[in-house]
Amino acid sequence: RAGALLPATRLWDVVPTLLHAAGEAIPGDCDGRVISEAFLPGTLPAWPPRYAPPLPATAAAAPVYSATEQAQLAARLRGLGYID
Repeated sequence: RAGALLPATRLWDVVPTLLHAAGEAIPGDCDGRVISEAFLPGTLPAWPPRYAPPLPATAAAAPVYSATEQAQLAARLRGLGYID
């Protein structure tokens, strides 16, 4: 809500708040809370946040480079002095 003074919030409260404001479900493993003070009084009881199952960890854990590509990249970075 425009001009609202919000209490001290944490950075990780922003994502669930924005997801809720956009009408999206909040992943169950998302840190933080919906900053209820950012909405008009009475809005959250009438329009409560929706939560979804946690996102699958396998998608984030998939390697981007093959072992050969990782070795080539490390050699290039070593040659440039970025790593020992």
